[in-house]
Amino acid sequence: MKKKLFVVFVGLVLVSMGLTPYNAQGQVKTLVKEIRQILPISLGTMGDMTEVNQVDGNIEFTIQCNEEFVDIKTLQQQPDQLRQTMKQSMLAQKDDPNVKLLIDEFSKYNKGITYRFIGKNSGQSVKVSLTPDDLKEIKNTPSTVVDVEKLLEMNVQSSNTQCPMVIGNGLVWSKIAIEGNYVVYYYDVDEDYASIDLMKANEDLIHQSLIDELKASQDADVTLKTFIKLCKQSHKGIAYRYIGSTTGDTGTFYITADELELL
Repeated sequence: MKKKLFVVFVGLVLVSMGLTPYNAQGQVKTLVKEIRQILPISLGTMGDMTEVNQVDGNIEFTIQCNEEFVDIKTLQQQPDQLRQTMKQSMLAQKDDPNVKLLIDEFSKYNKGITYRFIGKNSGQSVKVSLTPDDLKEIKNTPSTVVDVEKLLEMNVQSSNTQCPMVIGNGLVWSKIAIEGNYVVYYYDVDEDYASIDLMKANEDLIHQSLIDELKASQDADVTLKTFIKLCKQSHKGIAYRYIGSTTGDTGTFYITADELELL
């Protein structure tokens, strides 16, 4: 059964770049030139990174967002939450070679990072920035200080701002929540399209199809891949709870933390 996921995980889009400390020459200008040569970069369901420029002393990355999954208006209303998520995400991935390289180089030359999100259809935009001091703080903070469960909670909160979301085939993604050892996705089901009883009768088949889809999707979707990594670091599984819009019947399908580790 198809599902579409979105997590505001802006700090981690840097890991999709094919950069290393060895092919950069230690200057921001050269690094920006290298990044331009590999654009556009697909960020999966989020959209595409399309531009990088020096703007007002910061290095600005432009992301063209798929508005089926990204509500620009909502992001405009929550700049502080978006900024904190970005900062914590970069802190969590600071040991990744691409993230480390950019933090080191930008800090050295006193540059900050700005993300400019633009809706592909509406043209509406929102910016979020980290200052040079923010990057220096990230650089000097030990990785062991990162609270991955707090970061997961922040991403869940950000995802909830996108709900409810119509995803087709009689499904509406209504919310996401952390419940015990699982991150739970809630879906309202139009029972003219799907039977909850029939879904539960085919539990093993649906369970395997959910695992197969996660495995296939994470390789092509950096947003989903980084979210799954965060679930693993937090020792959480993923659950999908389907609720009949007429009967109120529910069916829940679990992918355990151990199963996620095998993806």
